[in-house]
Amino acid sequence: MKPFIIFILLIGVLSCTKDKNYSLEVVDGVKFINNKNTPSNPSLKYSLSKTLEINFYDNDNQEIENFKYPIDFDIDRDKNIYILDIMTSEVKKFDKNGKYLKSFSRQGNGPGESLYPSCLFIDRDTVYISNRRGKSFIKYSLDGKYIGDNKLDFRLPSGAKPIGNNYIGSYDDYTSVDNTPSRVFRLALFNDKMEMIESLYDYDVDIEDENFYNNVLDIFPPYAIGDSLIYVSANSEVEYKIYAYNFNGDKREVYSKQYREKRYSKSEKDDIIKMINMKEELISDIPQKSKKSITDIVYEDKNSIWVMTPGDNPRDSLGVVVDIFKKGIFQNRFKFSELETHCSYSYNLFYKIKNGYLYQLSNKEGNLKVFKIEK
Repeated sequence: MKPFIIFILLIGVLSCTKDKNYSLEVVDGVKFINNKNTPSNPSLKYSLSKTLEINFYDNDNQEIENFKYPIDFDIDRDKNIYILDIMTSEVKKFDKNGKYLKSFSRQGNGPGESLYPSCLFIDRDTVYISNRRGKSFIKYSLDGKYIGDNKLDFRLPSGAKPIGNNYIGSYDDYTSVDNTPSRVFRLALFNDKMEMIESLYDYDVDIEDENFYNNVLDIFPPYAIGDSLIYVSANSEVEYKIYAYNFNGDKREVYSKQYREKRYSKSEKDDIIKMINMKEELISDIPQKSKKSITDIVYEDKNSIWVMTPGDNPRDSLGVVVDIFKKGIFQNRFKFSELETHCSYSYNLFYKIKNGYLYQLSNKEGNLKVFKIEK
């Protein structure tokens, strides 16, 4: 009997220990999940195996070599890949094996044409291009045939995408803070008239600030769109926090995790300056001495997200460190040396997870890589 009692007590102790990896509190209907650094699912295993690489500057294919600045991409149900070039307004289509198939869309102000489109997405076998200057979404079939324009009376936010019955996008506006002219940058939800419903992230910049571009890392936060929630980073150097909103902009959950502030090395700062100065020299230094705690968020499936974060030691500077969360609970941490290194939110890197594959588009390296996710 005594061994049985000890066994029961031991199970209780182990259960309590496991429960202490995170705490849960509900305040005014919002769920707060505070995670420790100890994984709740240490047996969870992830690995990546590269299955495809498309090089944008392929000298053997003039059509592919015409890439100027790929800005967005999406994948259809047959795993065909569509890549949007913001400088040429073209979409290039590849099959699941990376074979170039065709280009469609072009630059201009006429039907089916756009100027500097910032976003591409596929919905119900239709390819949409966000034509911000033309105040419309341009529609194409999966074969690249022009279907028509969804005209709007209002200018589109940057990167506008449908989300439920609304839209999400980034935009900036001029206002006044304490009688000082200010420019506010927002990640927000909009209705079909592009009227703001709810701001999910604000950042104010003094218009008279001569070092405006020094703030570029603070302007827009990493975020991801899930099946029913939008996950937005607090975009902080000192705390690790994610806000989860429903598609109406109501805050539903807040996830946090223990975090220790991490400083930039000189080479890391140089890389960020080079990224910001990609098209023209805008800055010579950045004021931030510490890294953002979250550098990107990618939605997987079933309320599971990948959170990219700076590593804990110098060896983590090669590759990408990813924390896996499921329903707000920290599951486990992985280091993927296969992914391109970045120590801050990168405007040159774009990720998607679809059908068990991770897609990484890199402007810096000039390629799109596809990895099978093994569990």
